[in-house]
Amino acid sequence: MGRKKLQDANSRLISKTLDQIINGYIMGDGHVRDVGNLTVEHGPHQRKFAEWLLAYMAPICIKNRELSKSYNDDNTVKSYRFNTQNVLKNYHSNWYKVVEIVKNKKGIDKPKYKKHLPNNIQELFTPLFIAVWYACDGTATLTHVSGKFEVTAFTEEERAILKNLFLTKYDIKSQINRSGFSASGTPQYSLVIAANSFERFRRVISKDTTLIQDLLPYKLRLPK
Repeated sequence: MGRKKLQDANSRLISKTLDQIINGYIMGDGHVRDVGNLTVEHGPHQRKFAEWLLAYMAPICIKNRELSKSYNDDNTVKSYRFNTQNVLKNYHSNWYKVVEIVKNKKGIDKPKYKKHLPNNIQELFTPLFIAVWYACDGTATLTHVSGKFEVTAFTEEERAILKNLFLTKYDIKSQINRSGFSASGTPQYSLVIAANSFERFRRVISKDTTLIQDLLPYKLRLPK
C-alpha cells in the first residue's frame, strides 16, 4: 500500500470522539508536527491521563502502542510518552500558521509555525473538547471555588473569542485575568470561570466523559 493510501486509511480510524479528544489536546498540551504526528508526554503524576489518551489514540499510534518511559539521573521516572503515526497533517494545517521562514543547521529554509485558534473553533468547542483542554491547561482556583485555564499563548483577540464561546454556547461566565509574569517578564493570562458558573461548567465537562472526576479530581476541588 502506498504512503498516501496508508495515511488515508489511518485517517479513517479517527472517530468523532477521537477527533474531539485530539483537538482538545492540541488546544492544551499537544503539539502536532508538520509531518502529521503528535507526541503525548506527561510526568508521573499524570500517568493515568497519558494512559487514558493512549487508550483512545491506540488506533493511530505506532508500534507496540504502549507508554514509553524517560528517566531522571537518579533512575526515577521522569515522564511517560507515546507517539502517533503521521496521520494528523490536516490538524496541523488547521491549528498552525507560518510566522516566519528560518534556516536550519544545514542552511535550508524551514517554516516556523505558531499555534492559533482555528476558524472552526466554534464547531470544535464541544463538552469533550473542553474537558480534555481543562485536563491539560486547567486548574482549580485558590481564592474561591472555581477553575481557570492558562491562556497566555493566545492573542488578546483569541482570549476574547474563548470567553465569548463559553458564554454563548454554554451560558458560562468568565473573565480574563492577568496572572503575573514569566521568568522572562512576559505577562501571563488566565481565563477564570465565574464562581456562579462553576457548577454549570462542571456539568458541561462531565457531559460526555468522567475524565476529570476519575483521574484529576483536584481540578474540580473533588476529594481524591
